[in-house]
Amino acid sequence: MKVFWSNTLTKILVNPGLFVINYLGANKRFTKMSYSKKKSAHRKTILLVSDHLLVHSGVGIQSKLLAEGLVKLGKWRVVQIAAMPNVPKVEIIEYGEYIKLYQTHDFGDMSQFKRISNIEKPDVMIIFSDPHRFDWVFSNIEKINKTCPIIYWHVWDSGPAPHYLKTLYNLFQGINCISKKTFDMLGEIGVGNIRYVPHGFDSNIFYKMEKCDANAFKTVLLGAERFQKNTFVCTWVNRNMPRKRPGDVLRIWALFLKQLKVIDKNADAILIMHTNPDKYNTEASDLKTIAEYLLGLEIGRDVFFPPETNAPFEYMNALYNISDVCINIAYNEGFGLSTIEAMSTGCPIIVNETGGLIEQVDQNQSNGISIPPCARILDGVLAPYIFKDLCNCDDVVRALLKIYKDKKTTYSENALKFVSKRYALSKMIHRWDNSLEHVLREYTRRKE
Repeated sequence: MKVFWSNTLTKILVNPGLFVINYLGANKRFTKMSYSKKKSAHRKTILLVSDHLLVHSGVGIQSKLLAEGLVKLGKWRVVQIAAMPNVPKVEIIEYGEYIKLYQTHDFGDMSQFKRISNIEKPDVMIIFSDPHRFDWVFSNIEKINKTCPIIYWHVWDSGPAPHYLKTLYNLFQGINCISKKTFDMLGEIGVGNIRYVPHGFDSNIFYKMEKCDANAFKTVLLGAERFQKNTFVCTWVNRNMPRKRPGDVLRIWALFLKQLKVIDKNADAILIMHTNPDKYNTEASDLKTIAEYLLGLEIGRDVFFPPETNAPFEYMNALYNISDVCINIAYNEGFGLSTIEAMSTGCPIIVNETGGLIEQVDQNQSNGISIPPCARILDGVLAPYIFKDLCNCDDVVRALLKIYKDKKTTYSENALKFVSKRYALSKMIHRWDNSLEHVLREYTRRKE
């Protein structure tokens, strides 16, 4: 396969997606959507209210996979109130034959719902994002239900179970729980209209690459010298915000490097933090200052911050493929997309045992390592009550050392099997199709 070597390193530092688009272009596995030939008149209409399905947020990506997957069944069309920041007015975009986007800067309101409903005649409504986005839905559920039933694709980040929301939950015709933790908590408080419907992952987007392709990407990203040293790569893919604990991740890495040199003086390792390292808002930390001045880490040598965080899927897939481990020690983590994406490429994970992360490592810890929290803080800022589960930094260091000693290959095959068994995209679409059909049957029966 031809390799585009001229000025490649410079180009990838400016545009991290350029290398994979050029070099891996021949292996690109994306395909255009193919639809069933059923006529539009035979399709039921879903009104989806969520992050814009073309935005690279976790909700946006899953919205796109859900909409495209349901449309491919030949039974559904999707109309989205597509939330995207900095959109001055509502714009209508036809995305394929059976997906229509009402692009707006927020998550809609009751007047917008009425206007769109008069035009699109939705059979069912799905809402999907953080709860604070949907105050207008919660306060108008009974009015909306006169037009169509509502299904909430929902996650509650941590215990204790939110008993105070029982009345609200029971107003929905369906609540599809993204995590097993959410499903168990809602069951505990007596919500009856619940299903377990976790996110799904497309094996055409995140997959295990050919070794020669992954090696070429690693050589370009880290340099030939570090490739030859077989540098140990740890990846962290998250937003720079307190609950993701980016400062602690850097502190853990500094401790790990010190202990690594004791057991293997020739060892070479790098932490790739795929995030904006600057203090770009009041919640973000100045990660470069923490790394360099507090912890003595050399930027570019010990820790690397890619210059472009809005990277294409091809780049992210290649990044996971060269990673020996991907970590997520966040608290209040409802699901945790990055670690599932990483496992889809055969990369083992280290996670804090909280929220949706609990179910990402199997009982035998054959696909990674989960770390029980050492402290639990009862907080009441974003909700009347919720636990913040914190794992110990020393425990994470020990987990990193174990992954380093055991090598990636010990976990790789198990990670691939784990994702395909539990988080296959086809399973998610099948679960959603069943849920939609059930809710519509019940809604029709009650109206008769």
